[in-house]
Amino acid sequence: ALDDALDVSSPLRADSPVSMQVLVAAAADRSRLLLKAEALLPSLLLRATPLFALRVLPSPLSQSLSPAAGRRRRATGWLTLEQSRKLVLLGEREPAASQVPLVGVWVTGEASLDSPYVWAATARFSRLAAPAVTKAGPGGAFLLLVYQTPPAGEPAPPPALYEVAPAQAAHPAAAHTLYGVSMAVPLPPPPPRSD
Repeated sequence: ALDDALDVSSPLRADSPVSMQVLVAAAADRSRLLLKAEALLPSLLLRATPLFALRVLPSPLSQSLSPAAGRRRRATGWLTLEQSRKLVLLGEREPAASQVPLVGVWVTGEASLDSPYVWAATARFSRLAAPAVTKAGPGGAFLLLVYQTPPAGEPAPPPALYEVAPAQAAHPAAAHTLYGVSMAVPLPPPPPRSD
């Protein structure tokens, strides 16, 4: 059952497909193509509070993410704590992730905390309903360890630790948000008929 709730076999993809409705129609005079797209997406507001960084247990994974390792590719994984309260980083596909209590996520390869990839990793963890998921605090709070990627030529900062908690929606109907876009695309005139 844990493997169903926590899929450690597939990596996080911020560009996963989203269910949406798309309408396409030609204007009556055939001069424009009318496009309309809508998607009803769950709203999830997350509040991140900086914490003093806990020590990270040295491992090949944590050393590959250290500032000395240089530029990082985008990746995420799980956090657990060992007995001396050091953070232990687990890869997304590590089988151990389904066998230990998880207290949060780590993310690398992004320049800022407000990136869509960081949000997707934290949103995924906040929605997990697995027995091995241990929320760090009241209201479903958990930990987020961010290894930021600096602009080219600048040194990498040390990892930053945050407590992340879902923020309450102002109104129950705000649990979902309808996003939409409409546009008219001009079409080239038809070629002249040669009769």
